[in-house]
Amino acid sequence: MKQTDELKIQISAKCAEVEKLQQEMQLDAAAKAADELNDMVTAYKVAAALEEADFKSFMANARPLEATVMNGSNGHLLSSGKYMAYHGGVAGDEYRQHFFNAVRNKFRDSSTSYLREGTPAMGGYLVPTEFGAEILSKLETENVLRQIGSVITTASEHKIAVVATPPSATWVAEAQNIETTAESFRQLSLGAHKLAAAITVSNELLFDSFYDIENHLTREFAKALARAEEDSFLNGDGEGKPAGILPSIAADSDAYVTGTFSAETYTDDLVKLQYSIPRAYRRNASWLISEELIQSLRKAKDTTGRFMWQDSLSGEEPPLLLGNPVYTSPFLPKATTGNIPLLYGDFSYFKIAERGTRTMRALREVYALQDMTAFLMIERVDGLLVDSNAVKGLKIA
Repeated sequence: MKQTDELKIQISAKCAEVEKLQQEMQLDAAAKAADELNDMVTAYKVAAALEEADFKSFMANARPLEATVMNGSNGHLLSSGKYMAYHGGVAGDEYRQHFFNAVRNKFRDSSTSYLREGTPAMGGYLVPTEFGAEILSKLETENVLRQIGSVITTASEHKIAVVATPPSATWVAEAQNIETTAESFRQLSLGAHKLAAAITVSNELLFDSFYDIENHLTREFAKALARAEEDSFLNGDGEGKPAGILPSIAADSDAYVTGTFSAETYTDDLVKLQYSIPRAYRRNASWLISEELIQSLRKAKDTTGRFMWQDSLSGEEPPLLLGNPVYTSPFLPKATTGNIPLLYGDFSYFKIAERGTRTMRALREVYALQDMTAFLMIERVDGLLVDSNAVKGLKIA
């Protein structure tokens, strides 16, 4: 028997298996079987090409499936009718349409058969790729650390090797032994902390087909997640949330300079902080200050009477302070004794690790008496300053 004939039999049997599992509502098993079916079809294509067989004639007579099954591992789709080709998974327009139909139907069972569920740790349904990208774009606008930090995507715990003792070079005379110094490393790790945001929507708006529910959810979830992220990226204690920049700086006396930061000492304190950073980090450095300080710094002048603050010529670029871009955060503390209201350095060394895909689900009963529905979005994220020399702060004396 030819290999293609054997594969035809296997494919027909697998189609029957997928159909049976779907009828029994064993969706996870059906998705796994669908993945195996796709591998068989791929193998048949290769074998058919080698044997110069007519693959299309076989597919035209393939046994139809009666229900819709989304393959949970690679986005392949089994739909009413014949076995279908790749349909884009969560990146497809059809998934997006089904997702927001399910939103309006509050993710009731009848509206979610097409959707892919997240992992047990995440819960809910995977958001469409384009919708997730829109949320991410707004997160970058709302969260200043996403603008100036470095964002990476991880599938598991991400380990970073950091040089603890840098190498050195020595002058060596001819015919003399070369002494080498070995670098030493320490290892940092980025995990994944679960961050959840819930927003409520009136059922009247939810069922209004003219109301842009997608834009509303994008905007509100991005605001809520961004605020929580930025606060933890700056102030987090590492317990169930990221380890923030400020606690790590406050715990290391070499990571900050002190100053009174009064009208008479603005210039001295800023210059002292600026040059406490090694030259290599100053090339890409920026300021991150509390919003309370903006008014004071806009009025500050150097010893020649020139304003140190320079507004941007275009609204798209940040203003400059002593030649470096200025960003602000409401989560930096006030300029009172003992606080660190101002940071300076290369924030690209602050790594933000995203794990997996955001998920969403409806909480239908919580606000039922108010005729409202709550939607819960969950993401897994971590953040860490991986080089303590890259960013330093000004502590008010």
